[in-house]
Amino acid sequence: MEKEQSVKNESDSFLELWESEHNKLEESSTTIMEYFRVPIKRLKQWLKIIAHQELNNYIITLKKVFEEKVVLFKEDGLIYFTVDNRLVPLRKNDDSIMFFESDRNDTTVTVNGQQCYEITDLFSGEASSSRITNDDISILNSFGIALTQSNLSNIFRFIGLSPLLKFYLDNNISLTHNMSILNDCRVLGYSSVANLQLIDNSLGVSLTYSSPKYSPIRSKSPFLFIPSKELSDDCSGENFLKYALYTFSEPTHIDLSLFSRNFYIILSKILKDFDNKFRFNLEDLVEPALNVINKKIDALKFVSECADLLGENWCNKVYSYYKQYLKECDRLRSNISSYSDDIIEDINRGHWEVFESFNDEFDKNSWIIKVPKDETLVARDPLCDINLRAVCGIDFGTKSTVVVCRDKEEILLRIGGGELLSEPRSEDYENPTVIQLKNYESFKTAYVSKLGRPYTSWEDICVSHQAANAIYNGDLNNISNKRCLYSIFSELKQWSNSKDRKQILQDETGNIIHLNPYLSLTDTDFDPIEIYAYYLGLYINNMHRGIYLKYLLSFPVNYPKAVRTKILESFERGIKKSLPSRVLKDSETMKRFKISSGASEPAAYAISALKEYKVEPKEDEINKKVSYGVFDFGGGTTDFDFGIEYIPEHKKYKFQVEQLGNGGDAYLGGENLLNMLAFEVYNQNIQVMRAANIPIVIPAKCQRSAGSELLVKEEKDGDQLAYLNLKLIANELRALWEEEVGYQSKYNEGANKFKLYSTNNTEIDISVRIDIDSLQAIIKKEISDGIENFMNVYYKVYKQNQSKLTRPLHILLAGNSCKSRILQETFILRIVSELENMSKEIGNNKDLSNLFKIYPPLGSTFDIEYLKGLSQLKDFNLPMESYIYFKDNEIVEN
Repeated sequence: MEKEQSVKNESDSFLELWESEHNKLEESSTTIMEYFRVPIKRLKQWLKIIAHQELNNYIITLKKVFEEKVVLFKEDGLIYFTVDNRLVPLRKNDDSIMFFESDRNDTTVTVNGQQCYEITDLFSGEASSSRITNDDISILNSFGIALTQSNLSNIFRFIGLSPLLKFYLDNNISLTHNMSILNDCRVLGYSSVANLQLIDNSLGVSLTYSSPKYSPIRSKSPFLFIPSKELSDDCSGENFLKYALYTFSEPTHIDLSLFSRNFYIILSKILKDFDNKFRFNLEDLVEPALNVINKKIDALKFVSECADLLGENWCNKVYSYYKQYLKECDRLRSNISSYSDDIIEDINRGHWEVFESFNDEFDKNSWIIKVPKDETLVARDPLCDINLRAVCGIDFGTKSTVVVCRDKEEILLRIGGGELLSEPRSEDYENPTVIQLKNYESFKTAYVSKLGRPYTSWEDICVSHQAANAIYNGDLNNISNKRCLYSIFSELKQWSNSKDRKQILQDETGNIIHLNPYLSLTDTDFDPIEIYAYYLGLYINNMHRGIYLKYLLSFPVNYPKAVRTKILESFERGIKKSLPSRVLKDSETMKRFKISSGASEPAAYAISALKEYKVEPKEDEINKKVSYGVFDFGGGTTDFDFGIEYIPEHKKYKFQVEQLGNGGDAYLGGENLLNMLAFEVYNQNIQVMRAANIPIVIPAKCQRSAGSELLVKEEKDGDQLAYLNLKLIANELRALWEEEVGYQSKYNEGANKFKLYSTNNTEIDISVRIDIDSLQAIIKKEISDGIENFMNVYYKVYKQNQSKLTRPLHILLAGNSCKSRILQETFILRIVSELENMSKEIGNNKDLSNLFKIYPPLGSTFDIEYLKGLSQLKDFNLPMESYIYFKDNEIVEN
C-alpha cells in the first residue's frame, strides 16, 4: 500500500512538472528546459544499456582496486595489506587501523647526541609494555584473532605502512589525531623483540617485551605493534578478490564511489550461489548479474529506485543517452546524418522533439527527469521552421525518384544514402524507387502510434539506395539472406498502374505481407507508395532543412486518372506522416498544406530544356513563342508532350507553357526494355532454364514459349522468385543496353554464368548464351515503334493547332534512356527520313532546314564523330547543325 501511494505521489509530481514546462513553451517558441521527458519503455532500455556498460566498467575498476597494495573494507572493519597478505582490524567506527603504542614512547634517551626512543633488555632495565583495551580484544575476537600467548607470533608481524598512507592520501581520507603517529613510527613484530608476553592482571591486559640481550632497540620514531591475521593460500593472491566478494562488503575506494553499491551486492550473491566459488573468472558473473539487474529494471515503479540500482548520478547517465538520441533521432528513423550539439544547446536553434514532448498531452507512461546542471536543453516549436515560400517537386519515377526543393535556389535531395555531408555524386540524386521490408510488424506498430514523425526505425523498413543495394550484397544462399529476396519491392510504379497485379512479400523476420492491386487497397492495407512517400518526407522535412507545405508531384501522361488520384492520396498520407504532430494539429498551418500534380513530367522538362538550350521566346520576335515536342524515354514509360512556350501579355510570369497534346507508351522504358531483353535471353536458353526449373515473369509485349507454362508466369501471378530472376538477368544485360566499353567481348566469349533461383529457392549458376544482334534488333524495333508513335501524335497535334505552332519543332530528348546511342541514332535517322520524304513531295527548291531540331538530354551531348560517320547523314543535303543541336564549340564539317 505504501509503495502504491509513492507511485501515485510521483505521478502527481510528474504532472506538476509537465504543466510547468508546458506553460513555458506557450510563452516562448524557443525555450531552455529544466526537465526532459522520456517514455518509460525507452528509459528502461537505456537503463539496461547503462547497467551493462556500468557493470563491465565496475568489474574492471574492482579488479584494479584489488591490485592495489591496500584494500579497505570499512563496513567490515578491516583493511588488507596485499604485499604482506594480512588483514588488519580497524578501530570501532573509525577509518584508523588498530595499533598498540609502546610505553617507551613517553620518554626519549640521548645517544651520541641524538634523541631517540629505546627498548632496553631485561638486564639493563624493566620490560617495555603496550596496553590493550577490552574493546580491542572484543574486535580481535570478532575477526577470529584469538589473543593468546601461543598465538602472539601469528598476530604481531611487521607490516609496512607506506602503502596505507598513500591509500589514505589518494582516497582523500584524513588521518585522525590518534592516527597521526602512523606518519612517523616504527612497527615492531614478534621477531624484532624478545620475551614477548601477554599479561592479564588487575591493571588489565598488556603486551610486555624487551630488546635482545645487549642489543637495545632504538628509533627516532615511536614504537607500535599492529595486530593482523594472515590469510591462507586459498584466500590470497589471485583468489583474494573472490574471497573478499564472498566474505566482505564492498571495499571503500574513491573509484568505486562512482558506481552503484548494488553491483557488488548482486555479484556477491551470485557468487555465493556458485558450487565452486573459486573456480571461475569474475567475467563469468556478468551475464547472471545482468539478468538480475534487468529484472530489477523491468520492475521499477518510481524514480527513486533508479538511484538505488544505478547510483546517485543515474540522471546524468540517462541524459547523455537522451542527448545522443536527440542528435540521432532522424538517423534512426531514416538514415539521415546526425544533428550537431547546437541543435540541443544553441538558444537560436532547439529541438522539435523536446518541444513536442511537453506540448503533447501529459503521458502517464513517461518519466520527467531533471536536466543536469552543466547541460543546456533547448526546445523549439516546429512551426518556427515552416518555409511558406518554398515548393518541393517530386518526380516519382519507375527506376528512380528525383526530389527538388526550390526556394531561392533549387536543391536536389539524396534519399536513403545516409551521410548528407559526404561528397555527392550525380547518381546519388537518382533515388531508386525501391522499398525493403525488414520487420514490417515492428514498423507498423510504431507508424500508427503517433500522429506525426512516429518513432519508426530504418532497421525495420528502408528505401532508395540502401534498399536497392541489399539484393546484390551478401551470400544469398544463406537462409536469412534468401528472405532478403522476398523483402525487396522495386516495382512500385508498375504495380500501381496494373489492374490485377497481386504480390506476396515477406519481411526478413518471415512475416508474410499480401500486396493487393493498388486501386483496390483499403485504409488498413499495406501501401508501399505511402511508406516510400513517408521516407521522402522525412528527408525533405527535418531540422537540417525545415518544413515544406507545398508539393508538386509529376506523373506519366498516360496513367489513368484513378491511378494518378490514388498516388496523390498515398503521397499526401505519407508526407503528412513525416511532419511533426505540432504542425499537423495546427489547423491554420495545415490549410496551406497542398500536394498536387504539377505539369506532366515532359512538360516540366520542356521548361528547363528550352531555357538551358537558349531557345526561349524573345520579345523582338513576331510570334513571341516557340514550339516543342518532348520525347521522355524513362525507366518504365515513354511520354510525349507537345506545346508552345510564349511570352504572356500580363507579364505576371516571364514565360508560360500551353500544352497542345500528349501521348506515350506505357510499356516503353529503359527498365522495361531490359526486362524484354531478359525474357528473350530466357527464351533463347529455354532448355537450360527448364532443366534447372528457373521461373520468370513474362513482361508486357512478350510471348511465352511452348512448354513453359509452369515456369513462365503472368505479371498478376508472378511470385518474388520469378520477378527476381527477371531482374537478375536484366541486370546482367545492362552493359549491353548502356553499351559500356567492351560489352561485345563480355557477351561473345562463350557462355555467360548467371546466378538465378530455381523454384525450390536454390541459387544455381546457369550457363547462358547471348545473341547480341537479336537483342539489339529488339531494342531498335521497340525504339523505332516509339519514335513512329511520337511522329504520329505530332502530326495529329499539328493538324489541330496549325495556327499556334511555330517552326522549328524543338524535339527535346528527356530521360536517362534517351542517352542510348541506338535511340539517338534511330531518332536522327527518322528525322532525316522525314525530311527526305518531304523533299520528294514538295520539291528540292523548298527550304526544309527549319522544320525540326533535335536536342540531347540535359547534361549530355551527341556523339558528333559517330554521327558524322553515318552514311545516311553524309548523303543528306542539309547541314547537320540545321536539324541537330550542337554546342557552340562543336564544329561539324560537311
